[in-house]
Amino acid sequence: MTARRDTEMLGGGTVGSELPFLDEETALPDGPSEPVRRLLQAGLEVFAERGFHAATTREIAARAGMSPAALYIHFRAKTDVLFELSHLGHTEVLRQLREVAAENLEPVQRIRHLVEAFTTFHVRNHRMARVAQYEHRALSGEQYESIIKLRRDIDSVFRHAVVDGMRARAFDVDDISGVLTAIASLCIDVVRWRDTGPKWPAERLARLNGRLVLSMLRAGEVPGDGGTEYLVGTALEAGLAAPEARET
Repeated sequence: MTARRDTEMLGGGTVGSELPFLDEETALPDGPSEPVRRLLQAGLEVFAERGFHAATTREIAARAGMSPAALYIHFRAKTDVLFELSHLGHTEVLRQLREVAAENLEPVQRIRHLVEAFTTFHVRNHRMARVAQYEHRALSGEQYESIIKLRRDIDSVFRHAVVDGMRARAFDVDDISGVLTAIASLCIDVVRWRDTGPKWPAERLARLNGRLVLSMLRAGEVPGDGGTEYLVGTALEAGLAAPEARET
C-alpha cells in the first residue's frame, strides 16, 4: 500500500531530483501540498529522534501543527510517511552517485569521488539518512521491495567501480563483497554518531573516508598473480544481484 496520490511526486523522485542536498538544516522541499510537506518534515524529525516503532501518528501530527485526523487525509498509515521519506532519501543519494559514476574518471578518482559523495550526503543529511538507512526495515510488501531495489542499485554503482578498477589493475581486492560491505559501513555509519560525536565538516570526513577506501582497495599495489579475472567474473555473476542491500 503506497501513500495517497498527492505524495507521489515525492516518492517518484520529481522533487528530490532537483535537490543538491536534502540538508537537514533546511525544510523538505515544497511538495504537492503544504500539509504533506509539513507532515513529512515532522515525520523525519520524530522518526530520527525516536525510531519508527516508538513514534506515533499523534506525535507526527502534533509536530506538524495538525490534528491526528488530518494526517489520514494525506497518508493511510504511519508506514506511508516512512516510505516517502525513505524513498526520497535513497533516490536522491542514488542520483548523486550516478552523476559521479557518469563522469569520465580513471578508477582511483572514480571510487574516491563516489565515497566522498556518499559520505557527504550522510553527514549533511544525517537525520534523513538515519531514517532511510535504519528504519526502512519496518516497511513490507511493495514498499519494502521498492526500497530494496534502490539499495541494490546503490550497491551496483560501487560494485561496478571496484570491478572496473580491478580490470584496469588499479585495485588489489580478494574479497569484493567484503570490501563493498566495508565501504557502505564506513560511509553510512556516520549517522550513528553524528549527533554526539565529532562535528567534523563534511568535506574533511569525506576526504578521510576516500583515503581509507583506497587503502582497503590497495590502490597501486596490484600483484601479477592472474587471479583478477576470476574475481571479477565471480563478482559480476554473483554480486550484481547484490545481497539484500548491505543491511549495515
